[in-house]
Amino acid sequence: MSHVVLGEDAIMGLGAVELVMEIEESFDIDLSNDEAERIETVGDLYHAILVKTGQRAGDTDRCLTAATFYELRRALQSRLEIDEGVQPKTRLDEFLPRRGRRSAWRALSREMDLRFPKLQRPSWLVVLGCLGVTVATIGTYLRFSPAIGSGASGIVALLALVFSTATAVTITRPFALETDESFQTIRGLVQTLVAMNYAKLSARHQSQRPTDVWNVLQWIVAEQLGVDKERVTPEASLV
Repeated sequence: MSHVVLGEDAIMGLGAVELVMEIEESFDIDLSNDEAERIETVGDLYHAILVKTGQRAGDTDRCLTAATFYELRRALQSRLEIDEGVQPKTRLDEFLPRRGRRSAWRALSREMDLRFPKLQRPSWLVVLGCLGVTVATIGTYLRFSPAIGSGASGIVALLALVFSTATAVTITRPFALETDESFQTIRGLVQTLVAMNYAKLSARHQSQRPTDVWNVLQWIVAEQLGVDKERVTPEASLV
């Protein structure tokens, strides 16, 4: 059976570096360069994680996503005074209004002592920011090029690119209020929290299930490489 290549980045590319770093963060493990270089498929990566975390294929325990759901619901009740009506299918917009959403998001993260996914800027604002940075960079180059030459003006334009990007990120940060498609519901947020904080949550709830490891790995690979989750199979090739 031929392997499906998940992305254009090889295992030594930056995409793979970010993938390995996220896996190490989530599972609280270290993968050496030699170990990473021997990983060719998602299945190889899965077995490497099982070895590192000391789990066996037959281990069973309480459902980690269910435990995380109840923990999240308690945090919502504590911080936001949300009633018992919170269900997995409940949309976050129903009890997290845009006004004060960023502070509520930070409060939930502190309450649960977990990494939370970042709220997103609206797409129109991202496009507007990119246009502004582009205009500032090109304008700087055109302004200085006649006086100092193309080489030096290129360096100045590069500095303008860095400065304008940092400025745009800072100015637009208060507008980062959107929930990503992957965590628009309680179910999606719970799955994201488990994927981002597997080691901490599994220790907290004493849940060590290979099924959870696979689900988390599948989510991380899909998010980092920008592919559909259904494509992330044990046979799928990373190289």
